[in-house]
Amino acid sequence: MNSKQCHTGSRSTVLSLTNRLGVVVAVVLAAAAASFGVGVPAHAAQAPTSETTKSVDVRQVTGGTTVTVHIEFDKPVPRKKALKEAGRRAGAPARLSRMSGSTTVLHCGQPEVRSTDKGSLHLLHPCDGSTVKWGYRINTSLQKLVVGKVHETGMKYTHAGSSKSGTAHTASKSHYFDGKFSPAGPGSTGKYRDSLKFLTDYGFGGVSRTTITVRGSFTVA
Repeated sequence: MNSKQCHTGSRSTVLSLTNRLGVVVAVVLAAAAASFGVGVPAHAAQAPTSETTKSVDVRQVTGGTTVTVHIEFDKPVPRKKALKEAGRRAGAPARLSRMSGSTTVLHCGQPEVRSTDKGSLHLLHPCDGSTVKWGYRINTSLQKLVVGKVHETGMKYTHAGSSKSGTAHTASKSHYFDGKFSPAGPGSTGKYRDSLKFLTDYGFGGVSRTTITVRGSFTVA
């Protein structure tokens, strides 16, 4: 074998070893990344900027009831568009709407309805009982945007310093969530709070996570 062949063989051996080392290093780095739960994304992760947002909050007050809607988008969207479109597509302006912040006064046999553009809360104190019946339904405009089921956390009722929570359950988007506040006889004052969580598609920002929180207070006359 001449010197030229020897040099060629040595070069081939070096290249082969280099390639193998490159593969080994790549495998080791990939394994290390996996062990830390780090992936190699196809593109850089999107993060909110001063002009974009990944969430908006809408609050409306009517009577003694406050309804807060929290929307988390799947990806950053223009801030102004989020405020305008999220409210419009769900049938409500994305701003604070005040009618009255006072406690709702319930008279026996007279139903009280507290409606916002997201849904309606019904309250009724039967004349022959010591309870208050309640019911809540998401409005039809928002129902059209709901993806899948609605998860209720369970209505919490506070009376005379004591609190108790209802049972959490999952139902369809058109379901009428209802129950009773007890005790709630004449002269009673109570506070309540419940949340409904579900996925929504507003037509932008990907599939979003929406939470409606209903809270307020009442007095039985």
